[in-house]
Amino acid sequence: MKKIFLFCSILLMSAFGFAVLSPSMRSQAQNFNQPKIKVFILAGQSNMVGATSDCSQISEEFKKTQEEVLWYAENNIWTELDPPTEPLPFSGMGKREKFACGPEVSLGLRLHKVLGEQVALVKYARDGTNLREEWKVGASLYNNAIARFKQSIFDLQELGYNTQIAGFFWMQGESDARDRIGGESYEANLRHFIDGIRRELDNSHLPFILAKIPLTSAQITTRGSFPYGDRVRNAQLRVAQNTPYTAVFDTLDLPRQEDNVHLTAEGYILLGDRFARVWLLHFFPQPFRFNFSFNLLDIFH
Repeated sequence: MKKIFLFCSILLMSAFGFAVLSPSMRSQAQNFNQPKIKVFILAGQSNMVGATSDCSQISEEFKKTQEEVLWYAENNIWTELDPPTEPLPFSGMGKREKFACGPEVSLGLRLHKVLGEQVALVKYARDGTNLREEWKVGASLYNNAIARFKQSIFDLQELGYNTQIAGFFWMQGESDARDRIGGESYEANLRHFIDGIRRELDNSHLPFILAKIPLTSAQITTRGSFPYGDRVRNAQLRVAQNTPYTAVFDTLDLPRQEDNVHLTAEGYILLGDRFARVWLLHFFPQPFRFNFSFNLLDIFH
């Protein structure tokens, strides 16, 4: 009888052109009317920062203001992505690079063009940081990153957006490849890190995209040796293979600077492109996988 009475009441209110909504129903109605936006998070160390890059060297396509890509800027305000995007205050680059760009410059644009909707990017990356101590769950760097991610979401919602954290992009591991402890513990530390991120952001199915470090154990660089490079790379692969909602791709073929560690400006553009493509391949709705054609060799090497 209660159900019938409720149904009749709704009919009567509709007939007279008004309705009384409960607080929860009003909240749902407001959410329904809010513009929806996917938020993508970037994190890691120097090759996520875009260290030593020069935005003047990127193609004209990426130098323009990206009106459909929102960027959480250095002053913690959402704005249109407008290169250069680095250095951010916490990136650790200081005054070395004043016109730098990371993979976000191509990542956001690629996602927008394929999804056909506005996207939002927020980044926290710091030069020379390791997973073993600095990025471990509970460490100050980790906590600062989480705080920025959460604040960015809150700020978007305050602007009237209905947010969805749609992907987490990770480019890190070079520092851990320098020593035995970092290299041998990287797999366990990465699993713990992914679990922590998903727990903090309250999303157990959050897509996590890993870029393998562009370093092998035998690689000669001007920044010293990385004897556990292979160990870290293999750990990244195993974590992706054995952790749900996680994917990985390689970066060894991307163009690098003279130090043989950091990518060039073109390399960062290609890195962002691959991040986007792997997310689209693995985590976009099923029909997309069959309708969107691209060469898989462009992603996996």
